[in-house]
Amino acid sequence: MFPEELKEYITHGKEETHIEYKDSMRWPRKPKNNKDKIVVFKIIKAMLAMANHTSGGVVVIGEKEKGNGEFSPVGISKVNSDSFKYDDISRYIKGFSSTLIQFKIDRDTMSIGGKERRFVVIQVAESAEIPIICIKSEKYDEAKPFCGDNIALRENAIYIRSRSPIESREISSVHEWKDLINRTMEKSRKEQLKKMPCYEFIQDKRKKEELSAQKKTETNPEFQKQLKRDAL
Repeated sequence: MFPEELKEYITHGKEETHIEYKDSMRWPRKPKNNKDKIVVFKIIKAMLAMANHTSGGVVVIGEKEKGNGEFSPVGISKVNSDSFKYDDISRYIKGFSSTLIQFKIDRDTMSIGGKERRFVVIQVAESAEIPIICIKSEKYDEAKPFCGDNIALRENAIYIRSRSPIESREISSVHEWKDLINRTMEKSRKEQLKKMPCYEFIQDKRKKEELSAQKKTETNPEFQKQLKRDAL
């Protein structure tokens, strides 16, 4: 059975910036036609976007869209579930990502409406090095031009989870660029700090200051009066 956290993702019923839903599908080990490619490229795009998202995210497979922005957890067949193997997906994602993407796959069942339903949950970690950049272009239909809706993945593109509408797509707005740049700079600052000889001293000092501030608050007469008023 799935852990409680993953059950909440499965039954949430609505996509969020950290949750993407996919209908029942089979992961093709060797994509041979356009239908197979659509499956592979959509999953890869979602994983690239999640790796660029704060705290990463999950892709839940086995969700049917109702047409009003809500999703129903209908599940998938065992054959389709078993097709999602870590090694197969890892091999594909490496060919599209500028940096190694950390992820794990959970395949299991949960009881919904008195019936056992099967799902696949791909958990993607936020990359330690952002942004993740797509390093290979692909189109859904080889017989059509590389433009518009036929662009599956584009080389040098940065994919994100946009807020409005919620989807995995290329970064585009000024706000999105600013957010990504700020997070990149903050990550770089933290990594540089960790390399400094005084890093542990700084961390210990910060913890002591936080404990001291907490202790002062707890012993503050006004704070104690507030607790009594609130019956805490």
